[in-house]
Amino acid sequence: MSANDWNPLLLWLQIAGGSFPTGCFNHSYGLETYIQEGRARHAGDIEKLMIAFMEASLGTDAVFVKEAHGAAEVGDTERLSIFARSVLRRENGPGDA
Repeated sequence: MSANDWNPLLLWLQIAGGSFPTGCFNHSYGLETYIQEGRARHAGDIEKLMIAFMEASLGTDAVFVKEAHGAAEVGDTERLSIFARSVLRRENGPGDA
């Protein structure tokens, strides 16, 4: 697959991702709650929360993206379908995919 090929499934996977900023909405990962509860009072507190979040989630997301990209490169639509269902389960909960 070249960079010029357009794959609608990959576009929908990207848009369905919880970290994709659609419109003026983007997930805050609970930051408002931490601030309201007084658990994040200083820039250092927020920095620690963001680092913890990135360490917990980016590694698994990177593996997911790598595997989905590999499936797209070889045209493995069955594997891409499995990845799409996995994203929906993660975004909506296990009973909604």
